[in-house]
Amino acid sequence: MKILRVRFEEGFIVVETDEECTISLPLSYFPRLNEATPEERENYRIFGDGQYVNFPDLDEDLYLPALLTGKRSRESEKSLNKWREWREKRKRSRS
Repeated sequence: MKILRVRFEEGFIVVETDEECTISLPLSYFPRLNEATPEERENYRIFGDGQYVNFPDLDEDLYLPALLTGKRSRESEKSLNKWREWREKRKRSRS
């Protein structure tokens, strides 16, 4: 099974596979995606023979087998806060 495409609908990430499987999980499972702008969410690439999806603007990777089992992010609050600081610095440097 491989990831074909990703889309976002009303608070959910929706992942479609080549085996006509659709996985829909709440964005709240993935804090970085939940806090992202629509533009940041739409900037993704599928890699690793369709097993991973990467969101480069968010420094976030999702793994297909984890998505299939409904696993949510296990990122610590400390790590998430460091990411927020990194993201803010990145935004300021681009403006």
